Amino acid sequence: MKKTPLMAAAIALAICSAATAQQFQFAGFQDVETAFASQQAEMAQLKAQLAAFQDAVADPAQAPLAVDGGCCTTCCSGGAYADLEVLFLKNYESDGTTRTGSGVSGRFDFEMAPRITLGYDSGCGYDLRLRYFHWDHNGPVGAFVDTYNIDFEIAKEVCICDVAVEFSTGARYNEYRHRDANNIGSLADEYFSGAGMIFGIQTRYCVCSSTLYARARQSILVGDSEDPEDGNVRNDVVLSQLELGTGVEVDRCIAGMNTTLRLGVEFQDYFSYEDEDEDVGFFGFVLGGTVNY
Repeated sequence: MKKTPLMAAAIALAICSAATAQQFQFAGFQDVETAFASQQAEMAQLKAQLAAFQDAVADPAQAPLAVDGGCCTTCCSGGAYADLEVLFLKNYESDGTTRTGSGVSGRFDFEMAPRITLGYDSGCGYDLRLRYFHWDHNGPVGAFVDTYNIDFEIAKEVCICDVAVEFSTGARYNEYRHRDANNIGSLADEYFSGAGMIFGIQTRYCVCSSTLYARARQSILVGDSEDPEDGNVRNDVVLSQLELGTGVEVDRCIAGMNTTLRLGVEFQDYFSYEDEDEDVGFFGFVLGGTVNY
């Protein structure tokens, strides 16, 4: 059979079309293989991330700190907690502690004072706590200061931008005894006992793996004041206390418990505690820690 030019052209076109279809089919199969390999790699990465998350849940000590809306939270927040602070405070007075006329000095050194707090954190920002503070030390030549506070507070923490802000209020009971260095032989030259309200605010800001804090507490107290030297008793007096502190904290989850280490400075001012119009104050350093159960 004799092939015409038209028939030869048709045969050549059919051969080229079959080769092109086979080439396209081969290229499509390679794309499917590539996409499948990519999905397998993504699945392996997701499995690794899931395994790491399961390990963190099983062992909270390995879990990192979390950030919730810019506020500092931890992997194990909420529950009962105990806070122990050791304050190294020095006593100051508005009229000074040195009596040059008597030739003696009533200056105190930096002395240790405990502050213990027991509380419960709801995990939703609410906090109930009971706090005890006591500074009781003798100075030179018979001087001494003995004071303690018992506080009960309820607090609420909110997040404002990148800062955790805690507002607190509650009740405080205070007793205070004092004797100057030049009043040797006297039990005390000033005594006060009373109770009232306490208000506080604390801010916490996360910086890298630590937290900067600043706090203030103001209490307004009513009670009775007495000068044992002359027997003068003043009933229904109003006094107040101010506490200011700042420092740095480091939070870590250890064995499922949130542990906080704290280092800071603090100033306390007891307004009009001496001779009806003289302030008494404390200034020093704070070393503390919190364990959240």
